[in-house]
Amino acid sequence: MKFVVSTPIALDPKRAVEKFDAALFTALAPPFPKIRLVRFDENTVEIAMNFFVFKTVWESRVYPTHVDDQQAYFVDEGVRLPPPLKFWRHTHRLVARGQGSVLRDEIEFSTGRGVLDVLIYPFLWAMMAYRKPIYRKLLR
Repeated sequence: MKFVVSTPIALDPKRAVEKFDAALFTALAPPFPKIRLVRFDENTVEIAMNFFVFKTVWESRVYPTHVDDQQAYFVDEGVRLPPPLKFWRHTHRLVARGQGSVLRDEIEFSTGRGVLDVLIYPFLWAMMAYRKPIYRKLLR
């Protein structure tokens, strides 16, 4: 399943993509589940997740950043995912618009079961939509 959440921000793509660091990642964490950043470097992001009834790890491989005059983007793809996810690809795309950009969170995910994808889609969409005011505040 695929979906996109778009957020207008004040920074141009080149300056905005430089702000994607551990501090921004931590600020974007939703209130639930509780998340602890274990590793954050240019190639890997690993978080420990506490769902109260169980704990799990989410690890993503981060692919190199592309930057040109019109856009900047990088991709994180799940290596170890919390159940029930079997596949995760998140493209963080910043497209120039006026003096700023539109930040597009382009998500592709799968649980391996279409019905379950439909059931968890609202949760995943809400998790991405939660980031919109944080992006607008911190990427200016």
